[in-house]
Amino acid sequence: MKKVLYLLIAFLCNSIVSIAQNFNQIQFVDDYSKLFQVTVEKNKESSFVFIFPNNKLDTSDVFSDLTNNNTLYLDYILENYSSFERSKLVDYKNDTVRLKEEFIEELKKDSYFQKYVNPLLYWYLSSKQRLGSGKNLGLLRKEKISKEQLFTTASKFFHAVMVKPDSSVYFKVCVGLNGFKGKPVTSESHPLVEAFCFMTVMDFAQIEGVNYYRDFKLNVKKLSKEYLTLSSEQRLTLIREKMYQIMGNNEDLRKILLSEYERKKNILSFELE
Repeated sequence: MKKVLYLLIAFLCNSIVSIAQNFNQIQFVDDYSKLFQVTVEKNKESSFVFIFPNNKLDTSDVFSDLTNNNTLYLDYILENYSSFERSKLVDYKNDTVRLKEEFIEELKKDSYFQKYVNPLLYWYLSSKQRLGSGKNLGLLRKEKISKEQLFTTASKFFHAVMVKPDSSVYFKVCVGLNGFKGKPVTSESHPLVEAFCFMTVMDFAQIEGVNYYRDFKLNVKKLSKEYLTLSSEQRLTLIREKMYQIMGNNEDLRKILLSEYERKKNILSFELE
């Protein structure tokens, strides 16, 4: 009897592992060609390849709410959690059809990108009750994070980049320059939480009556006057951390993050504890 029980447990464990592996192989790749775009911008001296989410999908498309109204959510993952060599695309910048084909092929081969974008698409489609056969395995569970983790994550986008020659400090709120860029991804990392926070910070930054961005700019001026006797490197480290702390405790930003979480929680990969 014990032997039968052991065999049953082993079978169930293997089945769960198999399902998990199959989920990792779930293909949303057929949707990539409409979700993501690539263009070439030219000036007098040179041309540049730009990749971005397609935010002009017809409203009849199930992904239109994601790409049209949550563009920065996708854009953050595309920018920070893809690993294909973008320099490859430059070879095709004079052939826009081939350029798009090569770009989509690179995304389809990029397992690092798919590790994060596929769960994003999974939860979005789940919120729309539109997961097709073989995709809704019920295996994914939303990760749980605290409110303080959410606020801390958002604070890292108010990022001190450098000390300028006049001793003032240059800050950015940016998809590519932030407190996560260049840091190793560990079990403590939450890329899709980062993506939500970035989207929220940017979406409300210039809205009338919202004060956190005004507070941020005032603090840029204040912090640029501090630690003047230290080296530029020491100043940058201290001022960077101080701004993170200030913005993580900003009540206006906290309220907006919680409000947006409630409004969009069905499409998100995490739950607040």
